[in-house]
Amino acid sequence: MQRITQGAVLLMAIMLSGCQVIKTGPAKDTSSVRQMEQELEASLEQAKAKPDRATPPDSVNQALIPPLELDRSLSEPVEDRFDIAVDQLPARDFFIGLVRDTAYNMVVHPGITGNISLELKDVSVAEVMQVVRDVYGYDYEQSGNLFRVLPTGMRTQIFKINYLNVKRNGSSETQVSAGQVSSVDTSKTGTENDLDSDNLSDTGGVRAVVGTRIKTETQADFWNGLSATISMIVGGGEGRSVVVSPQAGIVVIKAYPAELRAAQEFLDKAELSLRRQVILEAKILEVQLNEGFQAGINWAAVAQVGRDKNIIFGNGLTQGSRIIDSDGSASLNGSIINVPNLQTDLSGTDIGGAFSAALNL
Repeated sequence: MQRITQGAVLLMAIMLSGCQVIKTGPAKDTSSVRQMEQELEASLEQAKAKPDRATPPDSVNQALIPPLELDRSLSEPVEDRFDIAVDQLPARDFFIGLVRDTAYNMVVHPGITGNISLELKDVSVAEVMQVVRDVYGYDYEQSGNLFRVLPTGMRTQIFKINYLNVKRNGSSETQVSAGQVSSVDTSKTGTENDLDSDNLSDTGGVRAVVGTRIKTETQADFWNGLSATISMIVGGGEGRSVVVSPQAGIVVIKAYPAELRAAQEFLDKAELSLRRQVILEAKILEVQLNEGFQAGINWAAVAQVGRDKNIIFGNGLTQGSRIIDSDGSASLNGSIINVPNLQTDLSGTDIGGAFSAALNL
């Protein structure tokens, strides 16, 4: 037993001696370390010596990368939504309590009476006011954050209509030809014309083109139709009236609030579907000649205003004389102006004895 113990102690001593830390002395050659430091310093100096990259202007940056910020002017404030339930609550107390602890203001007319019962969920103040108006008939006006509850009664309201005071007359004609010419005997009447060219003489028939012609004419008088339509919407009851002023472009209606809302809805939808019209005024310019310009005005200089478009001026045109001759020339004040591609055999009179004009636009 003693021998085993001595052997274990000897083995442990040998193992501990193997774990001894071997100390190393300082390095004698540090040239490699210095060389690395020099190369790092040279690299830093070289990087500092390089010029900075050209910075693009702000306009280019904004075009390449649009801003992520949203336009706050386009965003609408979020309305507070809530649940509401009332049963036989006086109307005045209902309206006053509706805007409590909100950003809205409420003014109730002293003549407002009656009770209100309703139950709504996830609604706003404006939505509640609309429901109460449609169901109970309490009319109101909203101006920003202010509500005004008005009593039931006739009111007068002015509507602005953006439409010209004009009457429109339109005409369109469509002609379809079959590419065939038939002869009609003018000596026969009724259904005796059999369109047979073999039975016609040279003097007893005329040539007619086989085809179809469709002519459509339209007339529109907006203001007269508007007055009649609004009168039907409002009705002819006592006290109601409709006044239409085409020159001013306004409509004045006196009726009950529900009837005024119906008329306003009609006018809004009608104005959206109306076509815009443009009125072109043609003004005659007075030209005064003096001794310095005895040669007069060369109207031929303005005869051609575009391709296949002509304007011919002159004076001294007699009553019923022709402006454009059959050969395409214009005779005005003794001068001849050749006008290509212009309708011929145009007749007319001068304007107050001053001058005449022929237009092909």
